[in-house]
Amino acid sequence: MAIQFFGSPEPTIGVEIEIQLIDPETRDLTPRSIALLEGCRAQGIERVKAEITQAMIEVDTEISEDILNLMEHLAPVAKGLNSYEELLYVKEMIRTGVSAKRQRAVFHEKRSLQAVVDALIDDLETDTLTLTS
Repeated sequence: MAIQFFGSPEPTIGVEIEIQLIDPETRDLTPRSIALLEGCRAQGIERVKAEITQAMIEVDTEISEDILNLMEHLAPVAKGLNSYEELLYVKEMIRTGVSAKRQRAVFHEKRSLQAVVDALIDDLETDTLTLTS
């Protein structure tokens, strides 16, 4: 039986994040998804689902037209799961570009590996990826 695919007229993006639940003391996988899912439901946190094992959950997003819109869809879940700062960090990387892109730009402009190292040190010292909302 053929499955018909209905594509979007424009490019779209969506995300599924598989999260493994780790015991903070033992660092072992821990089967706590049922309690976590119940807590998410009680707090109204949507788009968090059971996964194949009880040591995993899944978070998904709505279909988005662009990556920043996608990040906005993830924000309520990230806040509910206490991982909003990490999401802001990703958003900042999208805004400023990843380190490799900045390194290549420096090398292209100055043709010097020392200039690349200096730029990396400057990034670390000035904390160019400051978390902002």
